Amino acid sequence: MEINQKQKNLTAAFVIGAAVGLAGTAALKRIDKDKKIKNRADKLSAEIDKARKRLEEKILEKKPRLNFIE
Repeated sequence: MEINQKQKNLTAAFVIGAAVGLAGTAALKRIDKDKKIKNRADKLSAEIDKARKRLEEKILEKKPRLNFIE
């Protein structure tokens, strides 16, 4: 009977270890995915800033210049 209890304890420990391992792996994948999303968001933000600057430059180029009579 004692061997059976030890076997149950080992099986339970194995199952708990496997569950912890799977949870850890899932957490690492989630962290990696979040980093990829953040990196992509940073790149898109930089592209938006560049486009905004180009648009501002074009607007300034086409803006009619006022000549004041002195």
